[in-house]
Amino acid sequence: MSSHNLINIKKETMQIKEVQDILRRLKNTNISQGDIAKAIGTTRSNVSQLFAKNSSLDDEKIKKIEKFFNIKFDKNGEKSLESLIKVPVYSGYDMENANGYIYISGGKNAKPLCPFAIEVASDSMAPYINRGDFAVFDGGFNSIEDGKVFLIRFEGNFFIKRILDNINNIILKSDNRDYTDISINSFKNEKIEVVGRLHSLLRFEI
Repeated sequence: MSSHNLINIKKETMQIKEVQDILRRLKNTNISQGDIAKAIGTTRSNVSQLFAKNSSLDDEKIKKIEKFFNIKFDKNGEKSLESLIKVPVYSGYDMENANGYIYISGGKNAKPLCPFAIEVASDSMAPYINRGDFAVFDGGFNSIEDGKVFLIRFEGNFFIKRILDNINNIILKSDNRDYTDISINSFKNEKIEVVGRLHSLLRFEI
């Protein structure tokens, strides 16, 4: 499983308007000239001049933008913006209505089936998964795997937990020790619905 949000994009040269468009699509939000000015440590007026000429950005400015927005432009890579996977994002476990989209790259991992993302609202899986992370799930799973992290529904509630499959019990384990694990008797008629297995995490550190 990949962690954080390193997005590989093939670009020989990068013009500032191109960078802004990529950032907007990856972040699924408006990235203003002011945001880019903060990223490269200059004034908005200077950035406006760069936009007026649609200037190319040097390596130093690109590195600052990468660090500020926590992404990676890989000039020698084989990935392009068109190859990114568009993933619906759900908040509050409302699996009926997406409230936005993010873009992910499968990288070296297998492409997820029916991918979707949850904006994490709990720190029960910290420090592995933190509040505010986007947890991307592979919806192509219908059974649990010991030791893996799943989004499951149990007794009408959704949980993002690490699954421990013991002989007599299934444990919904929190990585955060401040949270109590949930033990489910395997022999009782207690149905666990597997919604998806964790595929990757996006963590925007700006």
